[in-house]
Amino acid sequence: MTDKTADFTQGIILKKLVAFMMPVLGALILQAAYGAVDLLVVGRFGSTSGLSAVSTGSQVLNLVTFVVVQFAMGITVLIARYLGEKKPEQIEVEQHIQQERIEQRKERQMNQRRQQQQRRQTR
Repeated sequence: MTDKTADFTQGIILKKLVAFMMPVLGALILQAAYGAVDLLVVGRFGSTSGLSAVSTGSQVLNLVTFVVVQFAMGITVLIARYLGEKKPEQIEVEQHIQQERIEQRKERQMNQRRQQQQRRQTR
């Protein structure tokens, strides 16, 4: 059985870093594509006020996504630090905080989508 963990402290880092970065980059691209497709559909079938609302909502959603991703990166740095310092009790606290933030983000996204759907239905 081989060890599948990536050790960033040894060897060439670029290949490991690209493999580590691709899921995050893919998620951000999909998030931007969601907003773009939403704008295209509303622009084609909706009114100018609906287009304005969806545009603003997409920007807010992108901002929330960016903030959550940055928090996750910061927490990952803290977890790595605590692993290096051999403090596993601190890691559990950080993981709990991160999980709460992810759940809050999902709630905000669902509320925003519901509001967008309600706006579309009223027109």
